[in-house]
Amino acid sequence: PAVSKNPYVSVILTGAKAGDAIELSWVDNKGGKDSASTKIK
Repeated sequence: PAVSKNPYVSVILTGAKAGDAIELSWVDNKGGKDSASTKIK
């Protein structure tokens, strides 16, 4: 299967408010792992 070089991920949250923190983590098709976090504006 083909994999995008720069994939775009969209997430819809309900019940979240300004100042709440979000953390995402993932594993790619080669076993590489990464994560990102941010606060909702």
